[in-house]
Amino acid sequence: MNFKNLKNIRNTLGAMSLFLLACLAMPPAFAQDVSKQIVGRWYIRSDVQNEGYKFTLHSVQEYFPNGAMTENKQHITKFIERDLVISCIKIKDYSWSATGNMLYQKPLSENISIDFVTQAGQVTSDASTLDIAKRVCEASKGGVLQTSEFKIKKIDAKENIYSYINDDGVEKFGTDLRTQYRMPKYLIKIGEY
Repeated sequence: MNFKNLKNIRNTLGAMSLFLLACLAMPPAFAQDVSKQIVGRWYIRSDVQNEGYKFTLHSVQEYFPNGAMTENKQHITKFIERDLVISCIKIKDYSWSATGNMLYQKPLSENISIDFVTQAGQVTSDASTLDIAKRVCEASKGGVLQTSEFKIKKIDAKENIYSYINDDGVEKFGTDLRTQYRMPKYLIKIGEY
């Protein structure tokens, strides 16, 4: 064996070593079975406050093993200057599926109704205020019923951490919390907002 052959062997072994190290450094494929982990109830809450209004959205999503999912959601908007609070209830049915760490939700139907309307802390039945409430609730409607994609980052017995691409093409992150309760446990009632 000559010096040139030893140099080639050493270079080959060096390249193989680098390849093996690179393989070991790569993260493992998503090991969790999302389709089994996602089944059950998940609680989601989002609060936004801007000049002139405050908005809370919270919901319970329940995933069933047969690929069905129901979402019960409450949207509450408070118009600060008018001291007007509008609560809308949305019930939405989906089908869902999972492949690897990707979760897909396809909306099937959606129903929205006014839950309550208060002004200055009192329930109101004023026609023009109820018309505003109707428009606010309708504005929360989901538009085109298209499939949404979520990339699961972590899912366990307590939380589901995921990312998705919003309508503006920006990646957003969310966390859902496992719950044993249905939506009535979380409903914000008259006078609590």
